[in-house]
Amino acid sequence: MKKIILGSVVFMALCLVLASCSKDSEKPKEETYSGTFKVVLDDVVLREGTTPIVGVVMNTQQEYVNTATMGDDEIAIVVNQFPRTIGATVDFELGGDPGLVFTYNKIVYTTSSGTFTRVSGSKISFEGMCKEMISQTSHTILGSVESEIFKVIE
Repeated sequence: MKKIILGSVVFMALCLVLASCSKDSEKPKEETYSGTFKVVLDDVVLREGTTPIVGVVMNTQQEYVNTATMGDDEIAIVVNQFPRTIGATVDFELGGDPGLVFTYNKIVYTTSSGTFTRVSGSKISFEGMCKEMISQTSHTILGSVESEIFKVIE
């Protein structure tokens, strides 16, 4: 009798574990989100376009953090610690946290001062100053990134 009860309890526990919804199952796959971007460096459009995949970053608890990556075959953009509330701004400083880091033409640029603005649920704009990683040459930067993934990151 004990074996039947123990077996039933183990079976029910296993069914409960396998059938339960977890936070992870409700999260979207990052491949399902595309995005657009525009980067203006020293008043000249450096690159703008559409990316088929927007990458997102998860913490050790498998929860999305407010960091996203996008770009194309010529530019890679990392947007880190952007504002989560529409209309809010976040100031960024040297080092890219919060801030923007991007690679273009094999040169890494990182923001040194400026502001992110949450324009809408899906769009984040930025403006300020950035520096080339090796030469430390300063540039003005402005632009935006837009994707539905920004609505998902809470």
